[in-house]
Amino acid sequence: MSSFNLLGVVNNRTWGPDIKNEELVNCCMGEIKKYQFEPSMKFEKIGKICDFTNSNYQKNLKEINKNSGEGNNAFEEELQFQTVDLRTGQKQKGTLYNKKKIVNKQTTQAFTQKQQEEDNLYSSRIKTAEQKKQKLLQQAKTARMNARHRIFTEWSIEPTPVWTVECEMMFNELPKKIIKEDYLKIEDIYFRGKVLYYDKKIENINVKNPPSLIHINKDVNCLVCKTNDDQSLIEIAIDEEKKCKDGNIDNIFLVSTDQILACLMSSVHSKYSWHLLIKKKGNKIIIDKDEDSIVDLLTVNENSIDAPTQDNENKMNSLQALGFEAIKINERFRKQVLLKNEIAEQYDNVSFKSKHNKASEVLYRYRKFYLPPLLHSSSKANCTVITRGEIHSKVKGTANSYIYVCALNEYDIKSHKNWRSQIENQKGALLANEIRNNTSKLHKFICQALLSGCEDIKLGFISRKNANDSENHNILSIQSHKTKDLSTQIGLKYENIWGILRFIIDNIADKPDGKYVLLKDPLKALLRLYCTHEGDNN
Repeated sequence: MSSFNLLGVVNNRTWGPDIKNEELVNCCMGEIKKYQFEPSMKFEKIGKICDFTNSNYQKNLKEINKNSGEGNNAFEEELQFQTVDLRTGQKQKGTLYNKKKIVNKQTTQAFTQKQQEEDNLYSSRIKTAEQKKQKLLQQAKTARMNARHRIFTEWSIEPTPVWTVECEMMFNELPKKIIKEDYLKIEDIYFRGKVLYYDKKIENINVKNPPSLIHINKDVNCLVCKTNDDQSLIEIAIDEEKKCKDGNIDNIFLVSTDQILACLMSSVHSKYSWHLLIKKKGNKIIIDKDEDSIVDLLTVNENSIDAPTQDNENKMNSLQALGFEAIKINERFRKQVLLKNEIAEQYDNVSFKSKHNKASEVLYRYRKFYLPPLLHSSSKANCTVITRGEIHSKVKGTANSYIYVCALNEYDIKSHKNWRSQIENQKGALLANEIRNNTSKLHKFICQALLSGCEDIKLGFISRKNANDSENHNILSIQSHKTKDLSTQIGLKYENIWGILRFIIDNIADKPDGKYVLLKDPLKALLRLYCTHEGDNN
């Protein structure tokens, strides 16, 4: 074991022996130089502080390798050596951690006041946005009303100063008029004309390649025959009047067509002004339409917000043009769904005075309806309604399953909600939308089907081929409905529509004999009965 002598070292400048004193250094370090040291342990490196961080450690190793060519093995061993430290590093705490948190002391009153201010600010913003929205809606509504003002304020016939108002029937009272449907009796008188079988193949329609609607002779008059032009109705009315006189029966009987009766039954939903001519003599009441009456027109989107107006920029989309287009479409559609030369039933020909009235492939059914009195009504008189209904087709293989054929038509095919985009996947939504826009027309269709005794309704959806072409159309779809199911779907109640008709008959029956005009007021939701004070010309 080597001996070690402690030497006194005097150095006032630094720690340890003075490097400049070579004698002292050789004396102290002479024995140590005998031992072999690694290059990193040389004298010139001893005075430095060790750095155990990874970056500095690797840097030192590289410097050692540069300074000395020796010790390659030692350098490789140092690279293989790794320090393992499993201790998780402590997160440094921010400078604000040690500072005391300043707590804002707030009283209940101040908090409530602040909360109230925030609520007021939020509510004021919502109120402002709501006011802007309501203002825009009101402006749009005003614009629509201004556009529709002319057509909705036009009188179908202007009352003269000679006319006197006999009674007014408010629309809000009509839904309350009800009869007991169980006491309603129906009797068939006879049939006229012929009916063909229905072609079921027509329902197989591809929307991408829909069939075209056929054309008919332009000379054919598609309007419904008037009451006074139907000799069969007049003859039935005369026979009924004789029976009442011979039997001294106090019975009110009304004579009219299914078109006029359907107009009265669905009057609650009508928006346009229309009028009917009434002739009363004794217990007999005859209701007829005027020449070129709006009753003949099949209105389009009458109940829509954007109903067509008479002064439309495009004349093909005016009220009257669309009404005549709808009449032609229905007449052409009713002919196209029939099986040609396959007659289901055939009777005597009709006896109409006017020429070219309706197509020949229509079966006319003359019937009697015995209406019971209204519930909670003072009038207990018997009432008989004599009318003529239309049957357009018959289902093959059934006994008496008659079909009423009708169609809805689309004229604005450029809309983003056109029928072609909805007809396949959104049939229910499409029908619901048409019920909302054409409530009055669909009510008339169903009422006419009920009056003619048709159990099924074939509803066609027909659209223009071109937006600016009102002559050429495509059949997009045909929906089949039971008459009762469709009436339930649109909210039509049988006891109510018969109650409305009985209420109108009672109001007319109370008046003296003469000529009257029943007018739908264009400005108010009511029916007004005028007496014209004209002489009775039988």
